[in-house]
Amino acid sequence: MGADFDEMLDALGAIQRRRVLVALLESPDHSIHGITELETGTEFGEDIVAMKHVHLPKLDDYGFIRWNEESHAVWRGERFDEIEPLLELLDENVDEFSNGWL
Repeated sequence: MGADFDEMLDALGAIQRRRVLVALLESPDHSIHGITELETGTEFGEDIVAMKHVHLPKLDDYGFIRWNEESHAVWRGERFDEIEPLLELLDENVDEFSNGWL
């Protein structure tokens, strides 16, 4: 059974989560080492706190990622393949979106 569409939209509902998912989509080894590499916000400390306490847990709960809080490593989760077609569609059409997709 596939992921609920509302879950996928919720997972994509914050730019931080979109950055993680697209980075995993584009990663040759299907992993990211260091969540700080994805953050470009103005309040760096707040971005890391939100990533660790909001965004990564949400994606992990949905099964789209797995992550190690100590090493800040993130891997594709057991349900990543369910959101992958939507990510590919959005990524292939990035020019159609306003600034702020990623």
